[in-house]
Amino acid sequence: MPSNIATSPPTLEPIFRALSGLYLVLTPDLIIIEATDALIEQTHLKRDEIIGRQLFQIFPNNPDNPKEDSEGSIYQSLQHALANKKTYNTEAIRYDIPTKDGFRERYWNATTIPILDESGEVQYLVHEINDITDKILMKRLRQQSQEQLNLISNATKAIAWEYDLVNDHMIWGEGL
Repeated sequence: MPSNIATSPPTLEPIFRALSGLYLVLTPDLIIIEATDALIEQTHLKRDEIIGRQLFQIFPNNPDNPKEDSEGSIYQSLQHALANKKTYNTEAIRYDIPTKDGFRERYWNATTIPILDESGEVQYLVHEINDITDKILMKRLRQQSQEQLNLISNATKAIAWEYDLVNDHMIWGEGL
C-alpha cells in the first residue's frame, strides 16, 4: 500500500512555530529571525513587528525599574553561549514585558542553545524562556504572610496573660 507520507525533509518553519514552548531564534548579532507562536501570544506581539529586529529593541529594560538591568543579564548569558559555543542557563531573572499600558512584571528562566555550522562557528542562537512569574509571586506572598504571622505572634505574646487560680498569680506573656 503506497504511503502518503513525504520522504523529503519538511519545511521546518511551521513545525518550529507550532512548538508549545517560548522560543526565539537569533543571529549571533542578536537579530530575531524566528519565534514560536506561543512566544508571540505570551508577549502580545506581532510576528512582523519582531522579525529582523534586534532583540533589545523589542525587549528593552523597564524604564520604571532602573535598578533592574534585565537586558544586561540576558546579554551576558547570550554572549556566554556565543563565546563558549555551549548551552547556557539563566535562572530566575526579572524581565518585565512591554505592553501598550507600560510594563508588566515578569520572571523567567532562560536557556540559550548555540547552533553551530559545519566549521564549528555559531550560526544561530535558540533562546528558550520559561515564565516562572506565578511561582516567584507565590513565594513572595508566602514570605510576606510568614512575616505578618511572626509580627502578630510577637505582638500577642506581649499582651497575652494567664491567671493561675491555685496560686492566685498572674503570668504575663513575653515582652512585658
